[in-house]
Amino acid sequence: MRTRTVFGLGVVFLLTLLIAVGCNDATVESPTTNGAGDEADTAALTLIEDNCQSCHTLDQAFRPRAEGQWPQVVDRMIGYSPGLLDDQEREAVIAYLQENRSN
Repeated sequence: MRTRTVFGLGVVFLLTLLIAVGCNDATVESPTTNGAGDEADTAALTLIEDNCQSCHTLDQAFRPRAEGQWPQVVDRMIGYSPGLLDDQEREAVIAYLQENRSN
C-alpha cells in the first residue's frame, strides 16, 4: 500500500512538473538596438521580424556574425525567396545587422 502511495505521489509530481514547464512563457524577445532606437533601426528590425521568422527563429536570424558576412547572408536568403526585400529594404537590413548583430 505504501509503495502505491509513493508511486502515485511521484506521478502527480512529474505531471505537475511537466505542466509547469509546458506553461512557461519563454518566448524569445526581439533584440533591441544598441541604444540608437531611431526610425531606421526600428524599420529594419520590423523587416527582419516579419520576413525572417517565416523560416527561422529569432535566435537563428539574429545569431551574431562577422560584420562582413551580413551582405552575403542576406543575399543568400533573398536568393531562396526572390522578392523578399527590395533594394532599399535589403540595405536597411544589412546596415542594422552590421551595426547591432556583428561579433
